[in-house]
Amino acid sequence: MSQKLSSGEVCKNFVKKVLTNYNLPYISITPVFSICPKHGYIAGEHKYCPICEHEYEAKRLIKENSEC
Repeated sequence: MSQKLSSGEVCKNFVKKVLTNYNLPYISITPVFSICPKHGYIAGEHKYCPICEHEYEAKRLIKENSEC
């Protein structure tokens, strides 16, 4: 399926509908996460690590302010 579920209630309804309407031996629902080499697992799908981006932005601002 590869789609995000917006809430636990949506997931519950999805599972109920699938198990009611189809004869499947099992279904699998897994969390979406990203992995940063420095910070490890991060909840959600991220193209870039949000922690590293903040660190980078803070260092850039400090550098810009120190040059003034």
